[in-house]
Amino acid sequence: MQIDATEPQRVYIALFGGLISGVLYYKSNSIIPSIIFHVIWNLMANIMI
Repeated sequence: MQIDATEPQRVYIALFGGLISGVLYYKSNSIIPSIIFHVIWNLMANIMI
């Protein structure tokens, strides 16, 4: 499987995932919720695309 980083879907998923993860980190003042979200987000992104 070849991954092309210029595919718009992947760019949007990475952008919004990063933004949400950053907000979680900022609001919770802990890295744990951000890491958990990151793992779940990546698993769901790989299943969906």
